[in-house]
Amino acid sequence: RGGLCFVSTKRYCKANNQFVKDYDKTKPTTYISYVDMNNLYGCAMREMMPYKNFSWCNEIEIDTILNTSDDSKVGYTVECDIEVPKDKQDYYMDFPMLPENMEIKYDMLCDYNKSRVKTGYVSNKLVPTLFDKVKFTLDYRLLKTAVKFGYKVKKIYRCVKYNQKAFIKEYIDKNT
Repeated sequence: RGGLCFVSTKRYCKANNQFVKDYDKTKPTTYISYVDMNNLYGCAMREMMPYKNFSWCNEIEIDTILNTSDDSKVGYTVECDIEVPKDKQDYYMDFPMLPENMEIKYDMLCDYNKSRVKTGYVSNKLVPTLFDKVKFTLDYRLLKTAVKFGYKVKKIYRCVKYNQKAFIKEYIDKNT
């Protein structure tokens, strides 16, 4: 159904706190938490969304996009190249931003997975990677978040400007 598909760098985690039977006071206290969100669609429908006056931007500056507030009456969808800085990849390793639909081919698999599928395996997956993004299209609010966390915009190919508003927020709030 389009959800993320990846294995975190930590395949095994063990909690160490007073609530577990083999708690070790000499080791740091740690917890394991399960995080999930229900009604993702309803949550998204409460946000500012494009609704009229769509136009291509001519030579827009990245600072204009990055300085646009999340609740602005004007929004942008941007196609750009984004660099994932090598010196920050350890920080992003467990949950990289900006997942992309990719064709996963047999030669991209680890040896274990290769032993479990047929040669010639190909599958499309939504995967978070540390690859640089080329001609990646995203909402300006997500771009702002990526830049805040150190991703770098290398080139803007094109941009659509539009009026936006949370035009069905009230309806969603009454029905959720």
